[in-house]
Amino acid sequence: MRAIESVPRAVKPRNEIYAGARYAAIVDPRAASLRDAVYRLIPRGARVIELACGTGDQLMRLAPRIREGVGVDISDRMIGYARRAATRRGLSNLRFELADAADLSPFPDKGFDVATASLFFHETPGDSALAALLEMKRMAPLLVIADFGSAPLPGRAWVNAVEFLAGFRHFINFRAYRRGGGMPALMERAGLVCGEAARVFGGTVTIWTCRADH
Repeated sequence: MRAIESVPRAVKPRNEIYAGARYAAIVDPRAASLRDAVYRLIPRGARVIELACGTGDQLMRLAPRIREGVGVDISDRMIGYARRAATRRGLSNLRFELADAADLSPFPDKGFDVATASLFFHETPGDSALAALLEMKRMAPLLVIADFGSAPLPGRAWVNAVEFLAGFRHFINFRAYRRGGGMPALMERAGLVCGEAARVFGGTVTIWTCRADH
């Protein structure tokens, strides 16, 4: 793998109770339809950066399709798990870095073909979410983003229950995200032109592809 010149800034890790092996065992298997939908939107031979990569499951699925992939996450448990899993599988075109998605300045402008993030923005405070989206726009010409939309959610009761069980801070951020217009509002603030590419989980989660509006 050709090294991308970057040394992510030191960050204070933020580990939730489900980080690492628990997430891999409980969440990753249930996210298969989302992972598959994102997979289909990533061009072959692309250089990809994934924000909030978690256990690295998405990038590991993409590994045979892409030239190289970098996953960043603020949880050192997630990054440690991803590194070990990639090593076990012999995926030499992937690497995983501890970093805050709101400040990825060590990574170069347009250093990637695609920047992607799944189910990250709804759990992130507004200013940090916008900063992360602007970082994605800076680093890649194509963005692939999966998250909750702004319209009423199918299965709203179970979505609210899951977000509440993820933690009080998580739930507060989720509610603020929804009240603020969700991803469409964030995308407009970031100056992105986006179109729906797919919906998964019974229409609850939307996947958009985006490009800068200039």
